[in-house]
Amino acid sequence: MTPEVPEIRVCVIDDDPGVRDLVSRVLRRASFTTIEAEDGTTGLAAVESSQANVVVTDMTMPNGGGSLVISELKRRFPSVRILAISGGDVGGRNFRDVATELGAHDCLSKPFRLADLVGKVNALAITSAS
Repeated sequence: MTPEVPEIRVCVIDDDPGVRDLVSRVLRRASFTTIEAEDGTTGLAAVESSQANVVVTDMTMPNGGGSLVISELKRRFPSVRILAISGGDVGGRNFRDVATELGAHDCLSKPFRLADLVGKVNALAITSAS
């Protein structure tokens, strides 16, 4: 009998609908279940209702940017694994530094290779399941 593989739910939070859709489609093709949200506030509610294991969050968004999302995830859902993505700085600082200080588990700069995205989410999913 083959052991059952747990379902990994990934919440994709990005205010750019094109990025959000692309990330979700790629992750679904890689056998993840995805939930989408257009801002930090909606994203936190989606994580709670879906019981997401992994969150991919943009760092610069309206209504609760990535900094708020990461801080709240660490406080409310400490087992959720976090991948921060961004194409720029946050408050004049490198987004990677900010995301890491807040507790993100990994970072990816936009534009990114889709294979890198899937690889990072896979790695976070493995640590989430263990």
